[in-house]
Amino acid sequence: MKLTTVLLTFSFLTVMLTASSVSAYFAFNMGHKALKGVERPDINPSKKLVGTPKTDQPGKGLTLVKERDVIVRFYNHTHGAKEEKEETEKKDSFVETPKTDPEDVMAKFPLSNEDGEVTMEVVSASQEGEAFVLDLTLKNDGRKAVGFLYSFLDVRDDQDRPLSAITEGLPKELPANGEVFSGTVTIPKALLNDVKEISLTLTDYPEQRLQLRIIKIPVTSKSELSQ
Repeated sequence: MKLTTVLLTFSFLTVMLTASSVSAYFAFNMGHKALKGVERPDINPSKKLVGTPKTDQPGKGLTLVKERDVIVRFYNHTHGAKEEKEETEKKDSFVETPKTDPEDVMAKFPLSNEDGEVTMEVVSASQEGEAFVLDLTLKNDGRKAVGFLYSFLDVRDDQDRPLSAITEGLPKELPANGEVFSGTVTIPKALLNDVKEISLTLTDYPEQRLQLRIIKIPVTSKSELSQ
């Protein structure tokens, strides 16, 4: 009985080993066929790569862009468009200021005003050195002589600011004979920066009944006055 059991056990083990060997053989054979045609990659760094894709232009491949260049291009694009827009808006809103022609200014003279048959007239304006000079005339067509105190002559700019002025040649008393008396009103040119117009107001003395007023007397620019 013992011998029979041993033989049976040996036979069973033989069958199992044979079956395992056959299974391993078939598994190895199937795996070999599946991997057939697959080559091991060449990992040797000393060898050049085979089959490197070629570009259309020799020597040119992928180009790396610096971060700074990208930032600069973006800044120029955004700010350039903004500056161009601002420049366009400036051009659209710009209105050219017409230049003052000295001949057009002179064409506005004489300027006059009359009150109580007494006439005051600004005949012309000119530049003499560092002063702006008005040529002034007075005439009395009434029946009574009129006195003046020229310190009462009120000279103002277009912002209603008083200006210093010197009067010369005009009579203290204007006779009632229709005669024309001439004189000048001199204003320092330094007081007329950015002033376009001035006004004159004169009253009689001591009665102060007359109101001789001439407004919007044109003043040429500093550059024109220096010509």
